Amino acid sequence: MGPLKIVNLYIETDLHGPRRQDGVAMYILEAQTSKGAATRDKIILIPDTTEHHLTLEALEDALGRLTECCQVEVWLTDRYISDAIYSGLLQQWQLRDWQTAKGKPVTDADLWRSIATLLREHVVTLHPAEHHGYRSWMQERIKKFTEERLTGRRSP
Repeated sequence: MGPLKIVNLYIETDLHGPRRQDGVAMYILEAQTSKGAATRDKIILIPDTTEHHLTLEALEDALGRLTECCQVEVWLTDRYISDAIYSGLLQQWQLRDWQTAKGKPVTDADLWRSIATLLREHVVTLHPAEHHGYRSWMQERIKKFTEERLTGRRSP
């Protein structure tokens, strides 16, 4: 077996903090091919949600698109998500049957369960990054998507 394909995954959302509201997430999957860099992106709109839920939805959707074991470099700004994975909290929830240390159900347990399964299929490194090469472009795309949704018009 040769070296794993390296895939970069960039995730941005337009929500920050715990307040529930309509939100938009965007991700870009980037990999090198024989013809050079190739990207796939997706914008996800979720009504009445939080930053963490948006990030989890984008992470699950993007990882689910990978069809073979890869080395995945994940760039995201939601520190809670990266910390929950790296601190071992995700494994603790699994061991406690998706209950918190206080015995309450884990928020978004279905998404966390799916992500835990997807993470096992790849070699994943999370980068809690405030800046990456696509960040400004992604934020502009999210802003444009939101404006078009509000006005009902698409820009030329």
